[in-house]
Amino acid sequence: MTYATPADMISAFSEAEIIELSNLDYPDATTINTEVVTRAIEDAQAQLDSYLETRYRTPLAVVPAVIRNYTCDVARYILDKDKPREEVTRRRDLVFYYLKDVAANKASLPGIQEGTNGSVGSGGTGVGDVVLFQSPGRVWTNETLGGW
Repeated sequence: MTYATPADMISAFSEAEIIELSNLDYPDATTINTEVVTRAIEDAQAQLDSYLETRYRTPLAVVPAVIRNYTCDVARYILDKDKPREEVTRRRDLVFYYLKDVAANKASLPGIQEGTNGSVGSGGTGVGDVVLFQSPGRVWTNETLGGW
């Protein structure tokens, strides 16, 4: 599963910025080069997965908003490769501070159980699994307590 899409990049930043960043070699371009943006997103996801796989199965089947947003930040940094702006570099650095905390067990992914990819399956590997148990019945009754 892809952690972000070109549409997520547009929502996070702006269409004008994504057009510019995806067409660095063609400054007169008026449309987004989706191939370039998709490749940057895939590269960003691979970087995130290298940290996440220390505690989770990757790729994640359920993508928390924080991972979607951080994928966009890293992809933006990748697209801004010639002269990364200070804000872009700062946001990318914050992503890796968070990922290092996740890898060091100081932070967790919201809604995803450690050791899983967040999917709900029959193998007992995901958030949302249901545990069923059966009680032997009532143990403490007036008869079993016998005058206590």
